[in-house]
Amino acid sequence: MERWCVMGKLQYSQELVADVKRLYPDQPAIHKMAEEGNGFLGRYLDDARGVIAIDTVLLATSLREIQDMARLQTVLLATSLREIQDKARLQKEKNSLYARWGNEYNQWRKDNV
Repeated sequence: MERWCVMGKLQYSQELVADVKRLYPDQPAIHKMAEEGNGFLGRYLDDARGVIAIDTVLLATSLREIQDMARLQTVLLATSLREIQDKARLQKEKNSLYARWGNEYNQWRKDNV
């Protein structure tokens, strides 16, 4: 995995850039941030993660069980347990992407600051 510093600028791994594009397909601004090594990418990824209680959703046995506990509009608007569990899986991937961004950014800072 080749990455890190190009003329003092962060260069994210190809895997991270590809996952940003896959998880945020309709967001060209974030694609550009990932491609250009913009450090503010992490802020966007953090804000976009949301606050859904992933494990609660994935372990639920009914939609009502989640609606009783949650205050999120996406949960309240869901029409099936599967729909909300799919959203929770996507959220889990976004959380993982943010953690990977943090690892890459921290390594770059260690190597360049």
